[in-house]
Amino acid sequence: MKVDYYPKGRIVYYGHLYTGVCDYPILIPGTALLPRGLLFFAYGLALIYLFLGIGIISDKFMDSIEQITSQTVTIDIKDDTGNVTR
Repeated sequence: MKVDYYPKGRIVYYGHLYTGVCDYPILIPGTALLPRGLLFFAYGLALIYLFLGIGIISDKFMDSIEQITSQTVTIDIKDDTGNVTR
């Protein structure tokens, strides 16, 4: 276990695989030390941004599905007596 102390708190690293360097691009070191109000605001903006993106993409997808399913074709069917039904 490794502990790094900072003025606003500490970061505790658990596990036997600790190398001292964070190589993952999605993890931002020291995020836990930021004020909770700022994190709440940043995560809220990110969540709204992602939901708007999903809404726009799904709207375009549904428009294309609507165009495909709105096409109609009339088929004439003849029975044994020669009568045509539509």
